[in-house]
Amino acid sequence: MAFLTSIVKPQVVSLLNLAVRNTSGVPTYSSTLGDNTYATEEIDRAIQNAMNEVMRAICETDGHPQRNLFVVPTPVTHNSLIPEHLGSPGVPRIIPYAGCTYDLVGKRKSIEEIASYRANPNNLYCEVAHNASSGGSHSKLAGFYAIDKAANTIYFTGDSAEMDLAHFYESDFVLIPGMHS
Repeated sequence: MAFLTSIVKPQVVSLLNLAVRNTSGVPTYSSTLGDNTYATEEIDRAIQNAMNEVMRAICETDGHPQRNLFVVPTPVTHNSLIPEHLGSPGVPRIIPYAGCTYDLVGKRKSIEEIASYRANPNNLYCEVAHNASSGGSHSKLAGFYAIDKAANTIYFTGDSAEMDLAHFYESDFVLIPGMHS
């Protein structure tokens, strides 16, 4: 998705009635009509701010076809805050045990179930711990996750995990000269 300031700027100037008609009737766009209220730099700044808001809105809209342009695979740790992001986090991909060469698409469980699977008292659920292997295969307790939305915290079974999180930082894009010091 691209915004061309060369197209948007003349439209903004025209909308602000800064267009002057020449003798041929074709508008000539100028930001100097004896009043510097709408200086070119201010129009550029307004366009950049509008572009930034559109990009943030895309990141916050789950299912938006352009959202994946802003998604970054991000490592997460059990019982920790999910890193800063916009919109909903993706389903985690969980590495079942250290050194494993594949990942599992996380399956949702409750926080209580995750805690119980991780503790696995007296091998109640399985003889293999949630983050261990047995004969080259992962534990049947690996690959589950829960998210506490209120606390923005993730819980999972397995060794490690990563989630797709959408990010947008204005500094990721080319800024208009003079916009920031």
